[in-house]
Amino acid sequence: MTSPLTPRQRNRSRHVLNAATGLLTAATVASVGIASGLAASATKDSQDAKRAAKAQAAEAAASAAAAEPVRAQRPTKTIVTTKVVASASRSGTASLGGGTVRSSSSSTSTRASTKPAVTKPVKVVVPSTGS
Repeated sequence: MTSPLTPRQRNRSRHVLNAATGLLTAATVASVGIASGLAASATKDSQDAKRAAKAQAAEAAASAAAAEPVRAQRPTKTIVTTKVVASASRSGTASLGGGTVRSSSSSTSTRASTKPAVTKPVKVVVPSTGS
């Protein structure tokens, strides 16, 4: 059986195939490098645009804060009023619902008190903000 290719043709085709593989590898590496460079450039442009927008927003906020009026603290005063809410009864007697209660003092008198108890006012302090 005879070989379809002579040794010279076989060597030539092997060299051509090696050259084509090398060229294809170089083209692949170059295209990956170009794609990576374009992606890096786009990312840098995007980051620069974000930084510029952030700086512009900070500048606008600073100018808006400078234009806002300063509010001064106003003097305040506290007003205290006295109001009688309930009064205390005399020691030993109390009247609830109109009835009377006897005191258990050291005296042996068992007479019920018919006079209403004399009461003293109790002061309650209610602070006010003065508004």
